[in-house]
Amino acid sequence: GDVACFEATAKYDKTPAALPQTAQVAGQQGEYAARMLNRRYDLTTTPPRLPDDPLDEFSLLRVWLLTRGLEEAPPFTFLNLGLLAYVGGGEALNQVKLGDVPIFNYAGEIAFALWKTV
Repeated sequence: GDVACFEATAKYDKTPAALPQTAQVAGQQGEYAARMLNRRYDLTTTPPRLPDDPLDEFSLLRVWLLTRGLEEAPPFTFLNLGLLAYVGGGEALNQVKLGDVPIFNYAGEIAFALWKTV
């Protein structure tokens, strides 16, 4: 699912890439939505922007965001950390990644031990 429905602009792709339907994606999208709300972005505009509020003009948060060039909210990006799957009989599969870089893959009892630790 999408965090929010944005109209298509040059910064936001008209057809976003399909994401896996996993809790990992949902968790990262939830963090993104919370970050947008905590930073007080105006989510009624596309792309979301910091509102022009004279009372908030010199707040530490606003100055920090403007200094980092974040007057417009960055688009959501998914960081794939891999997968863990229990397959039964004390065995599991795992694939640990950081983005597109595979770190390690295991299957069997070793993967089950890793699965149990999470």
